[in-house]
Amino acid sequence: MKQQLRRDYYVKPKTANYGIGGQRSDQIDRRVQTNKKLRRSLRHADVIAVTAGGNDLLQGLEKNILVNSDEQMARKMLPLKNEYQQKLTQLIADVHEVNPRAQVYLFGIYNPVYVYFTNATMISTAVDQWNQVNRRVATEQSKTHFVNVNSTLTHGQYRTADAQAKLKAENQ
Repeated sequence: MKQQLRRDYYVKPKTANYGIGGQRSDQIDRRVQTNKKLRRSLRHADVIAVTAGGNDLLQGLEKNILVNSDEQMARKMLPLKNEYQQKLTQLIADVHEVNPRAQVYLFGIYNPVYVYFTNATMISTAVDQWNQVNRRVATEQSKTHFVNVNSTLTHGQYRTADAQAKLKAENQ
């Protein structure tokens, strides 16, 4: 991407990656609030990409691993989803507090196990619900944009209906 920007637009972008695998939205926010190097980088950024939610969702799914219906999962996950929305709203607000002029791109999440468990609809449903939260938070905050990666990353090579049907048949 960096090379493409240089080639196509004759700019020299500076990038910094402060992501830490496994962190939940509240842990990311704590770093935004306290990490001086991260805050300095955020202050100077024109564009900020945030990926949050996957680990929050995973923690909720792990707590409810024995749930056996979509309805039961929805009921158990609702308070966790509401709590996640509050944490994500705070995270994005804190990012904007550090840099109110930057455009923030909030990336959605995807179902990494879809190709192995196509019939595990509870996971796909939960991912969709978490992405609705991300979309809502992005819509409610100025200079914040939602980037939906769910379909592309979840289905990967299985984007067409025929390919998905073949995948389901193989997994049954």
